[in-house]
Amino acid sequence: MKEIGSFFDKFKSSAVKEIGKRMAIAKILKKEIGEEIPMEHISIAEGILKIKTSSAIKSQIFIKKNSILKALGANPKEFFIKDIK
Repeated sequence: MKEIGSFFDKFKSSAVKEIGKRMAIAKILKKEIGEEIPMEHISIAEGILKIKTSSAIKSQIFIKKNSILKALGANPKEFFIKDIK
């Protein structure tokens, strides 16, 4: 039973890291655009940050895209994001 527990701990650890990343991204977005984006609407796939939100907020994100990418690039070990969609 101990082996099964350690097996599930690996998944738990990766899930906690993913939630932490999304929370950090939401915090950066809040600072840059002044809008609260739920972490459930944030996803990362192959270095692309995807945000599900209204068109008005997406416009704000794309206006400040360079500063957001710069803020995310401040910690390249935690975030490897090369574009926002």
